[in-house]
Amino acid sequence: MGEVERPVGVFVVPALGSSDGWQLVPVLALDTIRLVAELGGRLERDLRSAVLSIAFRAALLERINVHTCMPGRGSDWTRLAASRRSSRAS
Repeated sequence: MGEVERPVGVFVVPALGSSDGWQLVPVLALDTIRLVAELGGRLERDLRSAVLSIAFRAALLERINVHTCMPGRGSDWTRLAASRRSSRAS
């Protein structure tokens, strides 16, 4: 795994299968939550995922740093950003 420029947030919740433990659960970063809300998207209740209309794909890719999502050349975010850049160049 490569370097991530900004980590996601975490919630501390009771551990699954244990009555006396706690676990960290990754959630969307605050900047991402704000962006989803600004673009009219819907956040899931657990803050681990969100849904945006496909019409906002370009706006999302212009404003999000794809390296904060998933590092690496082969990630879906990297491919989406690359396709967006190549479509602008055409």
